[in-house]
Amino acid sequence: MLKKLFAHEWKDTWKLMTIVNAAMILYALIGMIIFNQKNVDTFFEGSGRGNSLAPTIGFFSYFLVYAIGIVVLSVLSLLYFFVRFYRNLYTDQGYLMHTLPVESSDLLISKAAVAMIWRGICILVCCIAVIMLLYSMGGPEAWGELVNAFREIHMSSGQAILVIILILLGIVGSLAFDVSKGYAAISIGQQMGKNKVLWCVGCYIGLNVLVSLITNIVTETVTFSLVRMGETNTLANLETAENTVLLIFLIIDLAMLAASAGLYALSNHFMKNKLNLD
Repeated sequence: MLKKLFAHEWKDTWKLMTIVNAAMILYALIGMIIFNQKNVDTFFEGSGRGNSLAPTIGFFSYFLVYAIGIVVLSVLSLLYFFVRFYRNLYTDQGYLMHTLPVESSDLLISKAAVAMIWRGICILVCCIAVIMLLYSMGGPEAWGELVNAFREIHMSSGQAILVIILILLGIVGSLAFDVSKGYAAISIGQQMGKNKVLWCVGCYIGLNVLVSLITNIVTETVTFSLVRMGETNTLANLETAENTVLLIFLIIDLAMLAASAGLYALSNHFMKNKLNLD
């Protein structure tokens, strides 16, 4: 049944999300063609000679829409899945969804999995769009310098594998945490008697503030420790610092996964034992 729920959720969301992501790639491709290095240089030279303001307005208008597109993909796409979760499970549609012969955990998992996948795709598309534009404006030389900079990073094969694992684990943990945080806020807000939507928003803001506070404390602690290690500038301390950084990233990744699991369990508890529909 979980497979059917996943397929149904995917079917309801793939068209809109595909159109939005394809539009962003197409828009970036247009900018890649128009704003290549040669055209940009010609543009600024022409602007310096006092030519019409039309090219300037067009140039900055493009980047304004470009920035809005990045925000839509990175932020509003996540909000879209939060709204779907709320409408499907806590409004009139919830009366039908919760009469299905499935566990509440299956409803949560199917929606969270689809949201995580599309969230990851949207972030990937944003990165590709930015790289496309930077490559067109910077030219192959700038791209080559970036590649050479990465090649200068020296690490053993074991360290490289560990870094890749930590990055992948961090991506999964971040996606899961982003989605479960919103679902938990909605589930908590629905327990209130009045102004449930406002309570949902307030809970989400509160969770974000708490996460930011914890992140700042960890960041400052790590920074202070690394600075103290770097003061002696010995090889042993540098190696210790590298290992410390990797350990901290591992702890952060595991903490995000654990927090996601806890928020998921909280949402499942409210849906299973204290369901309160509008």
